[in-house]
Amino acid sequence: MKTALFVGCTIPKRAIGYEISSRQVLDGLGIEYHDVQEFLCCGFPLKAASLDASLFVALRNLALAEM
Repeated sequence: MKTALFVGCTIPKRAIGYEISSRQVLDGLGIEYHDVQEFLCCGFPLKAASLDASLFVALRNLALAEM
């Protein structure tokens, strides 16, 4: 199994333990993963300002993950 790993824009800065744990679990399960440098924010912070913008970035990330 191979997948893209999405850690979002805040996890690496504010909750690095979640990222480290996720990588360790994936490694332990033998799941191959890769980081997608082009990923954007998950879109949640934009939701209050623009639902369309938040959906756009979330959908863009999903499209990138499929590549």
